[in-house]
Amino acid sequence: NYLYHSQDPTPENWVHDDDPCQELYEDGESLASHVLMTLVSGLRMNNQPMESLLENLSNITNMCHGLYQSNQSTKNKTFY
Repeated sequence: NYLYHSQDPTPENWVHDDDPCQELYEDGESLASHVLMTLVSGLRMNNQPMESLLENLSNITNMCHGLYQSNQSTKNKTFY
């Protein structure tokens, strides 16, 4: 996966335009819709309450903004 996505030039043009911290997409889907099943599965395996799901989604978004878009030089960077 890393080798595929690190090719130069990249085989997929979307990586030049996409915002890695975007929560809501133009097609109406959301970050949650893409990771929900994985997070629910993890909660069930660890016997955690479903209420922690929203906290987990919020943490993912906060980490992205905090780590990836935390300063002026990386604020508008794409995946590539």
